[in-house]
Amino acid sequence: MLSDRERKSQRRRERVALSTSVSYMLTWLTFAVAWAVGVFPGKHLAILLLMTAFVSIGFWLVFRLKLNLRFRDKDLTAEQMALSLIPPLYALFFLENPQARSSILLIIFIPLVYGILGLRRQQFIRIGILNFLFCILLIGSLWWLRPAYVDLRIEAVQLTALLVVIGQLILIGGYISELRNRLKKNNIQLEEALETIQEMASTDELTGLSNRRALMEKIEQEFSRCTRGGPGFSVCLIDVDFFKRINDTFGHHAGDQVLRELAQMMKDCLRKIDCVGRFGGEEFLLVLPQTALEGAVMKAERLRQAVEGMRFDSIEQGLTITISIGVAQYDCNENFEQTIARADTALYAAKNRGRNQTRTELDIEASSAPA
Repeated sequence: MLSDRERKSQRRRERVALSTSVSYMLTWLTFAVAWAVGVFPGKHLAILLLMTAFVSIGFWLVFRLKLNLRFRDKDLTAEQMALSLIPPLYALFFLENPQARSSILLIIFIPLVYGILGLRRQQFIRIGILNFLFCILLIGSLWWLRPAYVDLRIEAVQLTALLVVIGQLILIGGYISELRNRLKKNNIQLEEALETIQEMASTDELTGLSNRRALMEKIEQEFSRCTRGGPGFSVCLIDVDFFKRINDTFGHHAGDQVLRELAQMMKDCLRKIDCVGRFGGEEFLLVLPQTALEGAVMKAERLRQAVEGMRFDSIEQGLTITISIGVAQYDCNENFEQTIARADTALYAAKNRGRNQTRTELDIEASSAPA
């Protein structure tokens, strides 16, 4: 299954293959003009059309059927450049005017221009050398099989000019290739840096959980989903009981260790779609998508019991902690700040009733005693 980025790249390759097909047809059109003025045989024009169509349609089908994904270079740049030389070289062999052949020979530079943006320096050098060797082979074949259509003086001048131009294209292509690789490397580093920044902006440094900002974004997402008719959600506000005593007795380093271990335990207990984060100090907020109040209470109770069973022997032998939890289900007639406020009210009710328990807005009793 392709990712969105891979699908976009594949569609781009298909578009490039289609645009390359247009250049192939323009090559054929050039020889059609040569046939019209009487320097190119008509029977070879039809064969050239078939060869051009075979190469262009063949590569388009390769990309369309995703066969190119089996290769290291998924763009098949070198393969396209090499095969695209065959039709024009075939036609040049049957061109009857040496001067016309000198002009039309410029067509072989078209694949080199495409390769500038898609090949590494070494690949570009190999393709350039291949182009030049094909031209030598063409002239040699003509001199041997059709000497009447060859003027070696003109061909020598043309091959020299061809060598100079190919050499310059290789230098330019290599320079552009280095720039492209450097840009690609910089883009990768930039993407990694952005991912790091985004992670830092949404992660609590101490616990590794989502921070308050990321939690609010998650709740906004669930809020938007509900307003569009999606399933509801619930939130659980969690507070570590008597956490100040741990800091006062064992120091803030011990308190940080408790928070880190508690955070890891909560992550291990949750579903992938759930989100838990540090809401502030020793308070945590749990967002439960697609969960009604009854299910949220059950999950909160399992979490509370799991925390009750934790041991922090590395701080002090037999040291345990408990948590109090306030649970509220989102009501479509309120905003998410009001949902959190109801969970906070339920949390205070749990603390006022003796802590180490779970409460909801449905079983809150009036109490004015401080937490």
